[in-house]
Amino acid sequence: MHKILVTSLIGLIMIRISGIFVLSLPITLVFLSILMTALLICFAFPVWRKSPRACLWLSFVITIPFTTGVLNSFDNDKMFFGLIESTFAGIVFISAMMFARYQIRLDLDSPEQK
Repeated sequence: MHKILVTSLIGLIMIRISGIFVLSLPITLVFLSILMTALLICFAFPVWRKSPRACLWLSFVITIPFTTGVLNSFDNDKMFFGLIESTFAGIVFISAMMFARYQIRLDLDSPEQK
């Protein structure tokens, strides 16, 4: 599950970076897109280190790119980009929640804690 999470997070970051250059966005949306991409990049290292707390926070933050992807998919010019972005965001959300759940369960059941 962790490999899927890391791979889809890197894919989402790459899609967001390419969207800045491919899509013709107003300057305010470019700034917000850069800010959201920077926030996702900040989550990359804690997720790589298998932190369940970072994965839970990522699940909350990832709803913003998912919503953006769904809204972009309604526009004819950005439909393909929106579908890919919302798909990757959904994969990141599901895998982050599942990884955090099972990692916390493993941490509670480990004999080192008892």
